[in-house]
Amino acid sequence: MKLKPSIFTIVLLSTLPAISHAANPTPVFDKNAALKIQNQRDLQISADALKKFDLNRARIIKGFGFKDGKICAVPPPIAETDIDMHRSLMVHDAATLSAGNFSFRRTLQKIADDVLLKAPGTTPETIFRQFWDTQNDTAHQVTAGNPHCDDNNGKVNGFPLNICPRPEGIEATGGNADITNRINNDYKPLALVNRLDLASQGWRNCGEHRIIYGKQGDVKNLIIFEAVLPNPKPGCRSGCRDVIEFWVDLSSDVNPVTRAAKLENFFYNGLPGFRPVVNSSHYDASGVSSVYGGSGSGQIRTNQFLRNPPVTGGTLIWTLKEFKTLLSCSGGACDYDIFPISVKANPYGPLWNKDVAGGGAPTPPSNNPFATPVPGLAALAVNFQADVLTQVTPDKLAAPNIDLLTYEVDPDKNAAESQSQNPNPVDQYRTQMNSASDASFRNNLNVLAAAHGLNADQIVNRATALSCAGCHRPPEFGLTSPNSIGAGMSWPNALTFVHVDTLPMVSLAGMPDFNAANFGGNSQGFNISPALQNNFLPARRTNLVNLANDKVCNCVRKPGLRPFPRPIGLKFNRIIAESDQKLTKELALVEKNFSKLKPRPTAADQKALLKQKRAVIAREEKRQTAAMQKAGVKFATPSLKPSGVVVAGKKLSGKQLKAAKENKLKAILKAEPPRKTINGTFRTH
Repeated sequence: MKLKPSIFTIVLLSTLPAISHAANPTPVFDKNAALKIQNQRDLQISADALKKFDLNRARIIKGFGFKDGKICAVPPPIAETDIDMHRSLMVHDAATLSAGNFSFRRTLQKIADDVLLKAPGTTPETIFRQFWDTQNDTAHQVTAGNPHCDDNNGKVNGFPLNICPRPEGIEATGGNADITNRINNDYKPLALVNRLDLASQGWRNCGEHRIIYGKQGDVKNLIIFEAVLPNPKPGCRSGCRDVIEFWVDLSSDVNPVTRAAKLENFFYNGLPGFRPVVNSSHYDASGVSSVYGGSGSGQIRTNQFLRNPPVTGGTLIWTLKEFKTLLSCSGGACDYDIFPISVKANPYGPLWNKDVAGGGAPTPPSNNPFATPVPGLAALAVNFQADVLTQVTPDKLAAPNIDLLTYEVDPDKNAAESQSQNPNPVDQYRTQMNSASDASFRNNLNVLAAAHGLNADQIVNRATALSCAGCHRPPEFGLTSPNSIGAGMSWPNALTFVHVDTLPMVSLAGMPDFNAANFGGNSQGFNISPALQNNFLPARRTNLVNLANDKVCNCVRKPGLRPFPRPIGLKFNRIIAESDQKLTKELALVEKNFSKLKPRPTAADQKALLKQKRAVIAREEKRQTAAMQKAGVKFATPSLKPSGVVVAGKKLSGKQLKAAKENKLKAILKAEPPRKTINGTFRTH
C-alpha cells in the first residue's frame, strides 16, 4: 500500500433525507474486539505507512534552510476583539472590492506575464480558453493537444468523471472577442481570503491566500485561485511575520480605499522579501525553488454549475474540480497549461463499500460514455478501508471538536471530481458503506468508534464533512442534523451550495463583527454562509491572534542535510554563537532606551518598539549571512522567476507531448506527501 496524505475541501450535493442515528446507536466499547481489529495485518500495514509519511515530512522539514532562533522579542498582545473578520480574514464587502482592481483580467494577465518569456504568446485569453476546454471531450475540443475530459478513458487519477463533456466547456468557444468579453465582464471578484491557518507544518510557506471569482447571471460558475505563499526563510515561523502583521493591521484601517490599496499591493506586487500572491508558480505543479519554499504550491479550484443543452442534453449538476498549472518545456519550446487533477480529501465513493473491496463492481457513470472499469479497484478499497480504521483516533477522525477533525487520504484514492447531486450517489459515503451486503467494515468501524463515544455513521459523516460536502449542501448528507458527527455535535451549514454567493449583493449588517462605519458607511457585500460567520472564521481569527501573539525570533540558517567540512562547520557554529550574543545585547539596549523614553508606553508605543526590535533582528540576520559567506559557507540563490520543467529533450509530436506532460505532472505530484498544516490537519476549509 502507498499512503500519501493530502488535503482539500470544496463541494458535494445530494438529496438524501436527514439521517436517524438511532438506527446505528453507539455500541458498547469492547476493548478486546478493538485490539483484535487493530492487530489485523491490513491495519498494521496502514499504520506503518502513516508513520513513513510522517517521517518523510520530518525529513523534508529537516532540509529547510532556516530554523527559529533563540533570541526573541515579545509583541504587544492583541485580543480576538482586535480582529475584524471582514477586514482581516475574508474581504467580501463592496466598498473594499470596488476601491481596488482585483479583476479577473488582472489576475490572468499577471499569470500570463509571469510565463511570457518562457511561453511566448500566453495571454489571459489563451489561459481562459485552454482552462475551460478541459471540460470538453476531444470531439468538441477548441484547443487541440491539450487536456480534455475523455483523456485516459474519461478518468482523472484513475477514477471516472461523472459527466463528460461538461456544460462549462462552452466557455472556451467563440472568437477572441467572446473570450475577452467573458474575462472582462462575466467573472467578478467575490472575496479575498486569508488562510494563514493552512501554513505548512514546519513553516515551509505562509499559508494560502485566495481570490474567489464568480460568473454573473442566473447560473453559477466559481473559480478560486488558491495561492500558497512560500516562506522566504522556510522552516522559520518568524519568516512569515510580515504576512501575519499585514492581515492583522487591516483590522485597524477603517478606510476601505487604503485597505484596497494594501491588498492590491499584497496580491499583485508583494510584501518586501515576498513574491506577489498572484504568481504563476503559486498554482504550479512544479512549484518553486526548494530554497524559497519547495514544491508545495497551491491550486485552482472550481465550483461549476452551467447549462449547455447542445452538449449535455440540458443536464445541470453541481460539480467541483481541482487544477494545477504546468510550465513545461521540450526541444527548447515551453507551454503553459492547466491540468485537471484529483480532488483532495474526496476519496472515490465506492471505496467505502465493503462489497467493492470483495470484488464487486460499482455502477459506471451514465453521463460519461468514455469511462471504463477502474483497474485494481478491489485492492484500493481494501487499503482505503484499512486507512480509515487506522485513523479512528483522537487526533484525526475521533477528534473532540470540528476544528481538530481531520484524516489522511492517500492521493491514489482521491476522486476525479466531487459531484454528489441527486440522482448520482457515488459520493454518498454513508450510503456506500451501508449498502454493502458484507457488513464487516461497518461493524469494525462501530467497534473502534465506540472507544470515543461515536458510531460508524458518525465517523463516516465526519469524513464526508471533510470532503467537499462539508462546504457545500451539508444538509443533503444529514451533516447538519442533531448528533450527526457525535453526541451533541453537528456540522455547520453553507449557503445551499456555496460559502460565498455571487450577485446580487446583500446587506452585511447584522453579521458578526460587521460595522458599516469601517466600510465607508456601505453595508453591501457578497453573502457568506452561517458556517463561515459562526464557525470557520471565528476559528481562523483565534489562529491569527495566536500567531500574532507568538514571540518574534531571529531566523537562523541551518547547515542542511549534508554536514560542512569540519573547518567550515566550526566557523558556522561560532558565527551563530557570536551573532546570538551580539543580538541579545542590542535588543537589551533598545529595550533600555525605550523604557527611558516611554515610562508609560501606549499600545502604539509597544508596536513601534516591536518594529524597532525586528529591524535590529533583520540587520543581524543580514550580517550573519554575510559573515558565513565570507567564511566559505555557500547558499543556493532562489530563482524568483518560473523556470519550467523539461518533459523531453527534443521536440515531440502533439500526442507524445501531451503524454509527456501528463507523466511529468504525475511524477511531480507523487514526489512528496501533501501538506500537513501548522494546526496538524490535512484540511482546506
